[in-house]
Amino acid sequence: MTASGTPSPVAPRADAGFDDAALLARLAARDPAALREAIARHAGSVNRIAFRMVGDTHEAEDIVQEAMLRLWDHAPRLAARHATDLAADYTYLQPAQPTRLGHLVLAYAYPVLRDAERLRAIHAEPDLSVAGAG
Repeated sequence: MTASGTPSPVAPRADAGFDDAALLARLAARDPAALREAIARHAGSVNRIAFRMVGDTHEAEDIVQEAMLRLWDHAPRLAARHATDLAADYTYLQPAQPTRLGHLVLAYAYPVLRDAERLRAIHAEPDLSVAGAG
């Protein structure tokens, strides 16, 4: 908080060695090398989380691919909104820590993970009747 009572701007983290805004701009410009770089940076962490949740290597790889495709599809909109800086997350309407590109990739992976869990639950109990008839 500044002396005037306004929230202080969110400063980038000291360990922010990667320039996420520049990578996002390259993704928005449809640079294939930027997509390869984003995959190299973030696919491993998304794959580990997906594998822990679904327990299947191939399904986890599919989830990573879907998350990266969603990042590729949404990159122009994201780059226009965050052209020069990191996006600030908000906690109780107050600026909090900055959102990194990795957070966005995980945000795209989560709905795919949720859908995979729902489909697995549907296939696990195919013989149960919704009406309770057995």
